[in-house]
Amino acid sequence: MTSLPKLIIALVLVVCISLVSFPYLMYWYGLLQLPELPKPVATKSLSAPAKASVWRHYNGKGQAHVKPFGPYDYLEILTCIANIPSTDEKPVVISSCYQQFPGFEHVMSLVEQSMGKPLKKNANARASKSSQVQGQEWLKLNDIRQIIMFSSQAIWISQNWTTDQILAALKK
Repeated sequence: MTSLPKLIIALVLVVCISLVSFPYLMYWYGLLQLPELPKPVATKSLSAPAKASVWRHYNGKGQAHVKPFGPYDYLEILTCIANIPSTDEKPVVISSCYQQFPGFEHVMSLVEQSMGKPLKKNANARASKSSQVQGQEWLKLNDIRQIIMFSSQAIWISQNWTTDQILAALKK
């Protein structure tokens, strides 16, 4: 009888550890799926007015600075966006969600330029072929993989590129 409580405790610990590490596992999985890690542009640093111009162009507020974000931060931003009640306020509220991590929009724009928006490619083909159950459209496994790769690349760039490198790549 004493082994059953130990087994239950061990199972609970395994489940808790799995749930806590899941975002990082998805991040590393996404990085492994990328053909290569993105390399920053090899140009000289932008002038201060050029940096400010690119920063403002992508809705940056204040001084140009990209705050690195991790898998949990990315999930926090997505949760903030998902909890927006009205579609009328979405652009304003989404911008406020992004402002928790200055430069988030810049990194996302950079990844969109290199990979395209997740699910944007072949959207028309998917619309006709998508699996539907009682009016609900389900994502296919390849779509989920593409979203994970997109997210992983965004996280990696925010953590490994400088603000100057991100702004220079967007200026290009």
